[in-house]
Amino acid sequence: MQITGPWTLGFLQSVGIDYGVFPIPAKDQQATVVGGEHLFVMKTTPQPQKAALTFLDYVLSEDFQTEWSLGTGYLPVNLKTRPSQKYQDFLSQHPSLQVFLKQMAWARTRPIIAGYRRLSENLGRAIEASLLGENPQDMLKQAENRLKLIL
Repeated sequence: MQITGPWTLGFLQSVGIDYGVFPIPAKDQQATVVGGEHLFVMKTTPQPQKAALTFLDYVLSEDFQTEWSLGTGYLPVNLKTRPSQKYQDFLSQHPSLQVFLKQMAWARTRPIIAGYRRLSENLGRAIEASLLGENPQDMLKQAENRLKLIL
């Protein structure tokens, strides 16, 4: 089992792995995280800023997002891309992407807190160990103890 995103599916298909996709399990409230790759425009002088904004306009355009999504498997961030015929044809050939698209209704960005990377890594270890058969309560307690030392 692997918790991942749609960008992994192309690789799994290319090496012939028989896989399935399902939403992240939830007890009361569905949730998932969005983000990870970022484009930034730094405050500099007007000419580079204008060029950067022109680039962002291009990258966020419907045409670019369609081609990017078809070529990479990433979900399009421009919502106009999703209903386009070209993207719908792509989805019909890759129905497992629908699982990821549906989860976007519950997606939130990662919190901006000091030490988030360490928190995430420790929680990830606890989840992984639990999925591999360890006691979830024990694994969370270990993660908590590690974080108390770090933070």
